[in-house]
Amino acid sequence: MPWDYDVRECTNDSTVPQEHDGECEMRTVATHQDDWRNAYQDAARRTHAVVLIRNRGLGTEAVTFKHTAGGGLCETCARHRGPAFELVGLGLRYVCDQCIRSFYEDACSRAKANGWYRPDPYRPALEKSLS
Repeated sequence: MPWDYDVRECTNDSTVPQEHDGECEMRTVATHQDDWRNAYQDAARRTHAVVLIRNRGLGTEAVTFKHTAGGGLCETCARHRGPAFELVGLGLRYVCDQCIRSFYEDACSRAKANGWYRPDPYRPALEKSLS
């Protein structure tokens, strides 16, 4: 299937992470055809960027990667900053250390109660996608 990975960068060139917490205007700066790895690395080199995947045949699209230098405002507690994590059922969300630790402890408790193996620790989206 033919896939395009559009790297969209924030038009605000500020390097202060807090200035990217609101509604940022994004512009497409690069398109990587069938190459998600280079698209994610390209976005991670920018101050604030996302990767939008597009299926050329079906016309569907979705954000598959987010990056803000210094991390984004936590989408759970809105008090701290953290990297983007791929959360099952929620998609990509910026989550701080305290909230991701709480999510992991909850997942471990559920696993123990159900007799399952302890889950792997959560890792930021970039670390996860490039390993």
